[in-house]
Amino acid sequence: MLLFKRHAFQLASLRYNDLSETFQDLYFDRMVALVLHVPYFNNETFNREFSAVVVVGGMITSDRILAPYNPFRSFIHNKTMLAKIKAHLVLGREMVDDDVYYYVGEHEIACGRQIIPDHETTMLHCHGKNGSNCPTHDLMVLRIVGTITFTTMPTLKYSQVVNKDTKPGAYRTEIAGPNDTLSDYFKFGSIGFLNITHIKMYALVASVEYQPEQYALVDCETWLPRDWGHFICVSNLGNYPALGSGAWLVSDEKVFGIGGFAFFRGKEGIFVFTDVRPYYNLIMNTCTYEDSRQEPPKEFLRNHEEYVQKARL
Repeated sequence: MLLFKRHAFQLASLRYNDLSETFQDLYFDRMVALVLHVPYFNNETFNREFSAVVVVGGMITSDRILAPYNPFRSFIHNKTMLAKIKAHLVLGREMVDDDVYYYVGEHEIACGRQIIPDHETTMLHCHGKNGSNCPTHDLMVLRIVGTITFTTMPTLKYSQVVNKDTKPGAYRTEIAGPNDTLSDYFKFGSIGFLNITHIKMYALVASVEYQPEQYALVDCETWLPRDWGHFICVSNLGNYPALGSGAWLVSDEKVFGIGGFAFFRGKEGIFVFTDVRPYYNLIMNTCTYEDSRQEPPKEFLRNHEEYVQKARL
């Protein structure tokens, strides 16, 4: 387990410092940092390990993470590169004077797979440098090695951990299903969108909340061709320059959309999130042991059986 100080950028993979934390809305502590670790050599001698956040995701089960696919497109099939990706999960906070320390668990990745419906296998549109950004089906699921324990601890207690041996654990990320409706009151959290400094830092989680009277939800078809993908579109009311890949669109404590990209037309702009609802069943079954045709470890089987028994009560 790692202990990261909030202001120590050279150590911490992310700073969970959205403006809402003053009134204990720590929802985006659920964000998992997917970090690339690369050895750094100086004069042919190993000096230290360089790490950088590739993107953020969320733990949808005790061993699987939902994340966007585009950041992994260039190396997802390269096992050597995939082995260098680690998942960093926040397990609790500790308040020390006026500063915040994070307890972070680090996990290796065992499986990674893009979410593509069988009847929609062709990418219809790509943009960006060398066509590297394909918005269609920009979702993937990764499975970590081992399993984690979720907490239901109230955020007020969760944010005042004083003993690393009694750390609360990670919060589960619930995603919206096919029958869920996005309300007019929602928020999004992201890294790298507020301004140029925030984009270059790419390590600070910030959030923006929307009220019903802002009428922020827009019809995607008035901005984008329908065959670009299954999207939720939100007006860029703050005139932000970008949207971080992996941003979460949240309503009623559920993630409805995964960013995505920003799209501009003159002085107006929107944020585009992949709508997770049409993909729900695929998401919940991708990179499972059954899907990967692998034998799960005994610990997983024991935990899974306990979960099933509790669910039947």
